Amino acid sequence: MPLRDTVDGATNDIDHQAAIAQNQPRRTTLGPRDTFYHQHLRFLLTLALPDVAVGQHGPSLDDLVISDHDGSSARLDRTDDGEFRVTETGRRTLWAEVEQVHTLWQACDQPHRERFGLAVTPQRQWIWLDAPDGRHTWELSV
Repeated sequence: MPLRDTVDGATNDIDHQAAIAQNQPRRTTLGPRDTFYHQHLRFLLTLALPDVAVGQHGPSLDDLVISDHDGSSARLDRTDDGEFRVTETGRRTLWAEVEQVHTLWQACDQPHRERFGLAVTPQRQWIWLDAPDGRHTWELSV
């Protein structure tokens, strides 16, 4: 079932947008092992970014590429200093979205799956964090 993120998120900053418009790589310290290979965060990433596919572009777990169905993508390449070079293309800043979800996950005390629930009424279905009427919910398609 596809999910939509209804969390109020900050907009991507202008530097990210400018870099994408020029197809310029940027650096980040947040890598695949901190995000998609972390079981508790991956659950939240799946809720918040349901249309994002994850894969590897090389032999290492650090060779990550993510993409959506509209052609946006983000590729991570490990640098010699242990950080990552991110190259984002398309209309969405996918890695910036991953970074926003990571920030939310940290702000919510790194929740495990046990803190999430499912609510269903005749009008809607949604996943919630900590409480069905709480601040963080993700709508399910009916």
